[in-house]
Amino acid sequence: MTKPRSPGSPASFFAWLAAHSVPFWRAGSLTAWQPLPGVPASALMFVCPCAAAVFLVLKESGPSRARDWLRRALAIRRPSRFYGFALVLPPLAMLAAYCAMRVLDLPLPAIEMDLGRLPPVLAVFMVTALLEQIGWSAYAVDALQARHSALTASLLVGIAWA
Repeated sequence: MTKPRSPGSPASFFAWLAAHSVPFWRAGSLTAWQPLPGVPASALMFVCPCAAAVFLVLKESGPSRARDWLRRALAIRRPSRFYGFALVLPPLAMLAAYCAMRVLDLPLPAIEMDLGRLPPVLAVFMVTALLEQIGWSAYAVDALQARHSALTASLLVGIAWA
């Protein structure tokens, strides 16, 4: 299978994403409803990056190219050591924060965790992260790297995301 051409316009992606995120931001600011405890309604905009990317690829290239692009976006391309690093780094950062709080004699937050809720919460966060990354990484970063360096592309996506 040949590699599909890099998707088109990062500006179109950012504009589409901003326009379709506004209703979620408004919903989050106007209502106290939470889809999960502690998660505001505006968090439901996690679908927007993926929706924008899929819409734009369909518009630019048609259904068959969109399927190829989506298959490529979902492909696992990193070496296995990357996954080990990604799994180990967050707990190490939390351990470092805990140690710093102990050394500085800062109050530690109370631990409130229902282990029965952990699997569904992890599943929800994995799905939301996947949908966001399809848009941000597979569309925006690829399109920007066709025109700029990896650093510039990453900085532009980081600015737009922030």
